Formats: sequence, structure tokens, C-alpha cells
Amino acid sequence: MEPGFRILQPDTQPPLRALTAACLPVAALLSGRTAMEDRIAIVTGAARGIGRAIVEKFAAEGFRLVLNDLSEDELQACLQDLNARGIAATGLAGSVREADLGERLLALALGEYGRADVFVNNAGFATYAPAEDYPDDEFDLVVDTLVSAPFRLLKPFGRYLRDTAGASAQARRIINIASVAGLRSAPGQVSYGVGKAGIISLTQTLSREWGRFGVTVNAVCPGLIRTRLTEAKAGVDTIEVEGRTIPLRGMNFDDYLRVVSLGRAGEPEDIAGAVWLLARPEAGYIHGQSLVVDGGGRA
Repeated sequence: MEPGFRILQPDTQPPLRALTAACLPVAALLSGRTAMEDRIAIVTGAARGIGRAIVEKFAAEGFRLVLNDLSEDELQACLQDLNARGIAATGLAGSVREADLGERLLALALGEYGRADVFVNNAGFATYAPAEDYPDDEFDLVVDTLVSAPFRLLKPFGRYLRDTAGASAQARRIINIASVAGLRSAPGQVSYGVGKAGIISLTQTLSREWGRFGVTVNAVCPGLIRTRLTEAKAGVDTIEVEGRTIPLRGMNFDDYLRVVSLGRAGEPEDIAGAVWLLARPEAGYIHGQSLVVDGGGRA
């Protein structure tokens, strides 16, 4: 196995493959779920925040899961928790910027479950500086993470969708997590705004090209959501990204809430609900869209 990646499975018994084969069909039968709801989803940035909320929503609806996260420890803890509750999940730790991660995730899904139905690109982060002082290497890192990496991840999935078009009864979906920052200016976040605008454009382009493969391609554009990134303390909190220590600034919730008619910040579960809406079989004619979930901030 190449350096930088590990397939993670909980240490608990029975083995993950047994859980995959046995637990979910029983749970689906007990809950009255149909085979249409028993789908396979790949989710990046899955261990915390919005990604974890999406995972929990999918798990509650009978999905079997292939997860990715940059943090091996956090992904391991996530998988152990899911499997302890009888949820079939496996995962692969590593950076979404690694060139072959898309192939690895797809191979893991096909090896464990025999197919892949839904791909959610969620991993991302932001750095902050005035545009005239923004370091070139940081700009490249953020934009590559937000646009180029999702494109690389989706290419093998797109080939799989092409090669199996018409052969699956499952509702097949690609859902990219973008941001309202991709629809309007984000002062101090030039790379983040460019990156999120890029993923919206990528979503539209793939919807035009891949619709014939029987997949819908959409984006979700969150407003201000309470996560460890947005609630971070400037000068105190950091994250580690590929050996770099990235300082976090957090967001000013009071300023934001002045323009949000619902009067509250969003929670990760609000975004998970929007993702689930687009993933549902009934959403099969929603295609090439960017769904804004911001509490009315852009109304």
C-alpha cells in the first residue's frame, strides 16, 4: 500500500465484512426500507462537522458507507462508533489531494459492497489574508483542495458511472459541498471564494456531461455553519494540513446573524438535510443546481 493511506477498520468483532453482509439488510427489513434506500455512499471529510452530520444522516437512512478523512485518528474513531451501532462502514485516511485517492475509494466501495451510488465531496478548509498579501503557496493549496482534488476524485467515479450506465436501479448522485462564498465576494478569503466558485462551475459542467450516465450532479452552498473551523479562536486554534500548521480565525456570528432572517446560525445537520434531499430518489430531476442553505441570508 502506498504511503499516506490506510484502510481503516474497527478492531471490534465481528469483522467489518460480516457487518457489511449481515447488519444492514436486517436493519433495512426491520425499518421497512426499500432496496432503493440501501445505497452505497462515498463521503470525504467525513469524520467531523458537516461531513460527520452527512454520514449520520445517510447511516440513519440505511446507506452503507466508504469514508475518507485527513485525520487517521478521527476517522478510526468515527468508524468504530458507526460499526458499534451496526452500521456498515469502512474508510481510507489520507489527503484528498493525493492523485490516486479517487481510484482507491472507488475500489474500496466495489470491493466491500459491489457498487457505488453516491459521491459527496465535502473536504475543505480556508486560510485568511488580504488579497495583496496572500501567499501564493497557500492560494494554490486551498484552490487545489477545493476544486482540483474533487475533480480528480470524481474522474474514476465518472468512468464507473459511464461503464455501468443503465445497469443500476439505484438513484445515483454526485453532491459537492460548495459555499455562498462561491456566489458572492468573501473579503479576506480570496482562495476560498475562488475555490468554491470553481466547485460550483465544476458541478454545472459535470451535470451537462454526465447526466447521460444516469447520475444527477448538484452542489450545496452553506452559509455560516457552526463547526470547529467557523467557531475557532483567532491566534489560538489551528489545523494540520499535510504537514502545515494552518491558523484558524473563526467567523463573527453577530455580524452574520444581522442579515439572516431566521435569526440563527446553521448547524451541520442543516446541511446534511439538504444533502439527503438531493440524494433521495424523488430528487431525480434536480440536476446541475446549487442549493443555497443560509437561513435566508441571501434573500
